[in-house]
Amino acid sequence: MARIALTLVSVVAARGIECPSSESLLHAQTKLKATSNATCQDVADEMRARAAAEGEFMWKDPHNNGVYTFEAAVGHSKLFFKRTTNPETAMGGKVYTDEIIFVLKEDGDKCKLEGCSASQGTSVGDFSTNYCNMRNLYCGMSDGCQPVTHDFLTQESMVSPSIGASKNPSMCLAVPSEPKKIKCPGSPARPHASCRVDARVATSCKNVASEMRNRVAANQNGTWLDPHNHGQYTWEASIGDSELLFQRTTNPETSFNGKLYTDRILFTLTEGPGGVCAIQGCSESQGASVGDFSTNYCNMRNLYCGSAEGCTPWTWNFGAVEFDVSPSLGASKDPAMCNTASVVA
Repeated sequence: MARIALTLVSVVAARGIECPSSESLLHAQTKLKATSNATCQDVADEMRARAAAEGEFMWKDPHNNGVYTFEAAVGHSKLFFKRTTNPETAMGGKVYTDEIIFVLKEDGDKCKLEGCSASQGTSVGDFSTNYCNMRNLYCGMSDGCQPVTHDFLTQESMVSPSIGASKNPSMCLAVPSEPKKIKCPGSPARPHASCRVDARVATSCKNVASEMRNRVAANQNGTWLDPHNHGQYTWEASIGDSELLFQRTTNPETSFNGKLYTDRILFTLTEGPGGVCAIQGCSESQGASVGDFSTNYCNMRNLYCGSAEGCTPWTWNFGAVEFDVSPSLGASKDPAMCNTASVVA
């Protein structure tokens, strides 16, 4: 513990930002400044929760499943972390280590962040890893990240990578593809188009289930129109607020060749920490099909999307972050198709 403490306090000041020392004179690093719309206590708690992989969803580093370790803290004003790469996804299968320091300062009802991540081995280019080391501990649902205990917005005012390093946020969500075990309603047709979604909403699953049921009920009495060519939803069954089964038929006036097509949709909702609901959904065409003009995707999206996505909520207006959308071969996942009545269903 004494050795760790000596390492942590051995820092250098660069542009007013504290950086960890490195075992190599030539090493990649990145410094940043940002402001979060949360207290520093909440920011610190969230960072530590992610590093500890806490919560029902067992948080994983979205940048290639790296491994974080919380090392020390000075209250909630200074935090020290370490991140090692995952040998299964790291270049050459090697393990690389980075040290990270955050200094947090209260600013009214906001928190000012100063951070620095430094590689511990000889390096120049880092594929945005040092930037992602920090970003993935504070980014929120609006950034496509998954919170554990607190979801907040963070605005970066300065990101300064060393020469050869980079700061590409799209690199921070590079997760090795894994098959999603999402429950589907089933279909008698072979072949048939389908789509699966894995999303998160910053509200309770009770609110999500209520909003889905309310949109479907309003659709049946004509007070809420399905924005994807005015299809017709019906509710079939549910298990409390955790599992909901719906059916959607196309509108003969707008559907391809004027035919009636039927899809079944199954949602599985899982309550998570910090008031976050995990949505896993699957929509399957009930007739033989391959291409679907994004219909199976839109069947689901239009029951949970909010006004920020151009949708019309009924009771609860929340925004969903989709972590994965997997249409079947030949099907598609274009959100632009979900909010237009000029495209066939």
